[in-house]
Amino acid sequence: MAQPARTPDRERGAPADVRVHPSGDHPVGAVDGHRGTHAHLWALPDGTGLHAPYGRLVRDPDSDRVCCHLCGRWFRSLGSHVRRHGLSAADYRQVMGLCRSRPLTAGDVSAAISRRQAEAYRAHPDLRERLAAGQQLARSGQLAWRARSALDVEPPAEHSAVRSDTLRRGRETRDRQREAAL
Repeated sequence: MAQPARTPDRERGAPADVRVHPSGDHPVGAVDGHRGTHAHLWALPDGTGLHAPYGRLVRDPDSDRVCCHLCGRWFRSLGSHVRRHGLSAADYRQVMGLCRSRPLTAGDVSAAISRRQAEAYRAHPDLRERLAAGQQLARSGQLAWRARSALDVEPPAEHSAVRSDTLRRGRETRDRQREAAL
C-alpha cells in the first residue's frame, strides 16, 4: 500500500486525518468528518486527551483567544468555562501544569484588567494604603518566603524557571525605565 504524501502535518507525526496548526502547537479543523471536533494530540498520564500541550496555555494570535485543554474550544477567558469540566480555575491550572499566577485569559482581556487596576490604584489613595503592607512584604522577600512555606511541595522546576525568567525580564524593564527617566 502506498504511503500518504508527506505534508507538514504528517512530518510532525500527526495522524493523516488531523490537521495541525502551522505552529505545531494545536490541532485545527475537523477529524473524521465531525465539524468542530479535534483529535487529542497530547494526553495526561491518566490517559485524558488534551487539545493543547501540557504546561502551556495556547493563544491564537489571530482571534486573541485561548484554547481549553480539555475540549479544544476557544475562549477569551477560561476561568468560568472550566467549571463545565468540574474544575475551578486553580484546579485547572494545577491539572494542566500551568503556573498558579498564569491568567487564563486572552491577551487583550489581561491588558484591560491591568489597565483598570492601574487606574484604580492611581485614583484611590485608600487602596494604595491597604496594599502598602503587602508591597513592603514583597520588597523585603517575606511574601515569597511565606508563600513558599505555605506550599506542601516544591513547585516543578519548569515553574521556577518561568518565574526566574519573568523576574529577570521585569528587572530589565524596570532598569530601562529608570535609565529613560534620567
